[in-house]
Amino acid sequence: MKSWLSMALLGTTLYLQGCAPAWQISAPITASSYATSSERIPRTVGKLRKLVAVTVTQPSPKGCWGGGGEIALGYSTLGEASIRHLSDRKGYEIVKIDEMNVPLSAGAFSPQAQVEELVRAAAGTPETNPSELVRNIVGALARSVNADGVIMLRSHSNCIRANAGFRALMGILSLGVSEVFPEKYNSDAKPYPLFQATIFEGASGRIVWQQERHLPLVRFSESAKDRSDAELFFEDLEIAIPKVLTR
Repeated sequence: MKSWLSMALLGTTLYLQGCAPAWQISAPITASSYATSSERIPRTVGKLRKLVAVTVTQPSPKGCWGGGGEIALGYSTLGEASIRHLSDRKGYEIVKIDEMNVPLSAGAFSPQAQVEELVRAAAGTPETNPSELVRNIVGALARSVNADGVIMLRSHSNCIRANAGFRALMGILSLGVSEVFPEKYNSDAKPYPLFQATIFEGASGRIVWQQERHLPLVRFSESAKDRSDAELFFEDLEIAIPKVLTR
């Protein structure tokens, strides 16, 4: 019973991660690197043509195998492929930034603390208004290179056992044995990889676009088999406005 429930929940989670559409804000979006454009096509996220890329690798949460540890700036294979795809195929100007030149926002916040704050914002509900700290961090990053926004590319893992609700349910079903002897329920602790991209608007710090998918990406059609992970992942993202049309 417990094993079947674990597999059912995991299957549902992976299915949703594999086919859920990207989230995008419905409110108007404002660029920062240019004042006007001569384009007649209405655009949304594509207005943010120049983005600072912050790439993050995050360990599994506590409760998963190998869980715990610090968030770190670093490039994953899909993270690097995403930057190339956004630049070559989607028309965005991407500025990669590392820990040594992440500008400090107001206050004595280390680069590590700033990255962790952005991760917390990306892991929350995208509709939530950003905190003052997030607005400061995003604004400082964008202004440092006259960009329109920030894109966080986050490689991380999760597992069923890291979910507090599921752990509580398992504790009830097993009469507490699952918490006393977690190794007996180790299938719940096996981490599965995820990749998340979050675009923050530089002018406001708001999240304007977000996608998260389980890896490896599922191909639902024959035509998708020849497409790269980066192409599939960002297929819902609007193409950026060409620089020649801005001033």
